[in-house]
Amino acid sequence: MDLPEQFEQKLLTFFLLVNEKINRQFEDTYRDRLTTSQFYAVALLNDHGCMSMSALAKRMDIQKQQATKVAN
Repeated sequence: MDLPEQFEQKLLTFFLLVNEKINRQFEDTYRDRLTTSQFYAVALLNDHGCMSMSALAKRMDIQKQQATKVAN
């Protein structure tokens, strides 16, 4: 395995560990209040401000009908 492949593997491992840590923190903090999709929607709205349901759905990469259910 050459250096770029080693770096890529270590970077992937790092991202997986960070993702696991973030997900665990999320679950411990918000499990009883928000689903993962709801939390993601709130985070998007916090970062980008008000947006239409279509825009929210597009940013979440889901259908508008699914975004409406998340928002409700």
